[in-house]
Amino acid sequence: MDEAEEIMRLPVSPARRVVSVGLQAFLGLLFLSLLSIGEAGVWWGPWALGALGLYFLVQAWGMWRASAHDLVLRRDGLYDSTGACVAPLAEIMKIDRGVFAMKPSNGFLLVTRTPGGRAWVPGLWWRVGRRVGVGGTPSGRMARQMADVIAAMVMERNTQTPET
Repeated sequence: MDEAEEIMRLPVSPARRVVSVGLQAFLGLLFLSLLSIGEAGVWWGPWALGALGLYFLVQAWGMWRASAHDLVLRRDGLYDSTGACVAPLAEIMKIDRGVFAMKPSNGFLLVTRTPGGRAWVPGLWWRVGRRVGVGGTPSGRMARQMADVIAAMVMERNTQTPET
């Protein structure tokens, strides 16, 4: 099997994408609309409302662009559909899908051997230190299937090459 061959693809759920982007855009527009109807009790009030409104609108746009991509599982690791490496298989130590895991909604958490750089693709995945969170806008059922496949691949790798 070729290392670059796709084993599984985790697509973004269109309904989740629309709802999550829509909620953020709604919040942004709500904060901006409060600028026109409220009287400023403090001098920084309008600035804060404007900044929050713009922040949520920029976040909505960023999530819309980021959620246009899928996650692709290959023999050598987990990648974004743009080709960016999310987590190489050789670095993955364990998968955490527990209720109390600090993971995205309907997703899973990968723990790697070495810390990677910080990265965040809103609604799809994030990486901080040795932890990689996958989930958010993808379907929960598909995310569980991908987590199962990754767990099986990690188990197969560990039985072939015992750690020292």
